[in-house]
Amino acid sequence: IREVTSAAPDDPDKVLQILDATRYQLAHETTASAQHARKLMNTLGMGGSAAFYVATALVARDARHGASPVPAALLMMAATGCASLAGAGYAVNFIDLSARWSPVLMAASNSLASLPGVAGADLTGALLRATGNDWCAVFLVAAGMHAFGALVFLCFGRATDQRYGERGAAAAVGAATSSALAVAPADEGRAKPLLGEG
Repeated sequence: IREVTSAAPDDPDKVLQILDATRYQLAHETTASAQHARKLMNTLGMGGSAAFYVATALVARDARHGASPVPAALLMMAATGCASLAGAGYAVNFIDLSARWSPVLMAASNSLASLPGVAGADLTGALLRATGNDWCAVFLVAAGMHAFGALVFLCFGRATDQRYGERGAAAAVGAATSSALAVAPADEGRAKPLLGEG
């Protein structure tokens, strides 16, 4: 396993740059729209990850009966690596919402996304106790979560520039926006974010 992991790129940012460049080329240098390119990358990432987790579950079942755990470890690596493709699909949507506030939106989203990781260890332990230490169930839950995420993005993902919080966007935001990132008209007739000019 050490030889396989040492062949992986040292810098995850390099991998993300390559994936984002691939998405950009799909959207700008082919006939694919930005929406289709994003959906393709997200589906390949999350759907591929789900498939690898299902395969890991099947191999883990055999490993319980004395088979080598190496194939399961390799499949888990493939599932995790495949999930990186999804970032090239959904991550740019924060800029669609608001280029100005995308760092704040990304930070808030990442903070919320870390909460399942906090509870994940305890939930995994409870699942293992309930199933008699069967890791197959854990990998199938992971596969189901990735498949559900792929399906939701495939059905509802868009590539529409919303421009919330940008100049002149107060009319587009309307009264429906009630979060802290909402905009309010300023004296100069332009939108001013409630969080300040930043």
